[in-house]
Amino acid sequence: MKKTMQTIFGLAALFLFVLFPDSASARTLVGDGGRATLAMAPEGGTYSLNDEFTVSVYADTGGKNAVAVSAYLYYDKAAFGALEIDSSGSDFSGGFENAIETDKGRIKISRARPTPGVNTDKGLVAKIKFRAIGQTAPASDNFIFDFTPDSILDSNIVLDDGRGTDILSGVYNEKFAVSDESAEQEKNIAAPPPFTYVPEIAENRPEKKSGASTLGWEDLMSEAYAVHNYNNFTPLTRENVGLYIGVIRGYGGLDNSVKFPIARYIESGTKSTARLGSGERAGTINSFKTAFDKLPATLDDWRDVIMIANGRWPSRIGLKAEERARVSFEKIYLRQPDGKNGPDANAIAVAAYGLRPVKRAIDSEKFAIAAFISIYGKNPTDPTDWDLVRAIAYSGAKR
Repeated sequence: MKKTMQTIFGLAALFLFVLFPDSASARTLVGDGGRATLAMAPEGGTYSLNDEFTVSVYADTGGKNAVAVSAYLYYDKAAFGALEIDSSGSDFSGGFENAIETDKGRIKISRARPTPGVNTDKGLVAKIKFRAIGQTAPASDNFIFDFTPDSILDSNIVLDDGRGTDILSGVYNEKFAVSDESAEQEKNIAAPPPFTYVPEIAENRPEKKSGASTLGWEDLMSEAYAVHNYNNFTPLTRENVGLYIGVIRGYGGLDNSVKFPIARYIESGTKSTARLGSGERAGTINSFKTAFDKLPATLDDWRDVIMIANGRWPSRIGLKAEERARVSFEKIYLRQPDGKNGPDANAIAVAAYGLRPVKRAIDSEKFAIAAFISIYGKNPTDPTDWDLVRAIAYSGAKR
C-alpha cells in the first residue's frame, strides 16, 4: 500500500510538472547539451523601459581543454539596445573580436587562451550591457546564439588539439521581456514629409560658439526653424516611443505645436544633429529642460537645443542651472571655479547646459564615469549626472 501511494504521488508530481513547468527558467537548449555548450545568465527576466541590465555569456567545455571560444548572439534590436561588451574577468584571457552590430542586432565575441587553454563547466566569456528600449512580451526566445554544429563560422568552442576542432554541441537561448509602465503613447497615423530647408532667416545676431562646431548661424537658425514649424504626426520606432515618453513625462496637456516638433526631432534630427542618434537627441532636450525648467516650444528654444547638441553655449543664461553647476564644480574639483579660466568656464557651461561634444573621446568618458562614481558613490543615471560626466571628460578643468 505504501509503495502504491508513493507511485501515485510520483505520477501526480510528474503530471503537475508537465502541465505547469518551472516558469522561472526561460532557457531553451538548441543542439546537444552532452558536450561543450554556451549559455547566458540571467535565465530570462522582465525589465522596464530604459532599464539597463547585464547578460553574461558562459562556456562549459564539457570536460575538455578549450583554447578559443566565439559567442555570436542575436538579440531583439527593436526592444533592446546593446551598450558595451565587458571582457574583464573573462576566463579566456585574450580577445580578437569584440563587436556590437546595432543594425543587425548582433553581438560578436571571440576570445582565446593559450595551451592548455580552459577546462571549466562555467567559464566567463564576457558580459554585455543592454538597455530596454521597447516593449516586448516574446512568445519565443529573443536572445539567440548563432550556432551550427561543427561549424567554426559562427559560435564555437575550439578544442586544444592543434587542429581547430569545434566541440560546441549545444547552446542555451534566452527570453527577455520589457514591460511598458506608461499608458501614454503618441499615436502616429501618417508618415510625415521630410524637414523643409529654409535657406535664410532674416535675423542677424552675433554668433555664440564654444569652438566645438563649425555650424554657421544661418544654418543653425534654419534647422531650428524647420523643427519649430513642424506640424505633422511622426511615426516613432518602438525605441523612440520610450525616449519620447521620457522627455514629455510630467508635462500634461501639451499642444501639438510642442509635441510634434519633439517627436520629429527625436526620430529624425537635423543635418547637424543626425550624428548623435535618437537617444542623444532626446538627451539634449532633457538637458535644455533641466537648464531652463521647460520643454522647447519657441524658435529660440529650439535654437538653444541645437546649439547644445553642437557643443555651443546657448543664447540665454540659466541662473539656477549655473548655480547648481558651480556647487557641483566645487564638489568635483575641491575648489571654486575661476571665471577667468577657460577650462573652468567650460566645465560650468557643460554641467549647466549639457553641451555635447562633436567628436567623442571614449577613453575620457570612461575615466569621467569612474571619477563620478568615486565622487558621488553611485552610477550616473539622470540628465544632470551625465552632464557632470561630460564636464569632467571634456572641459579640461583640473583639481
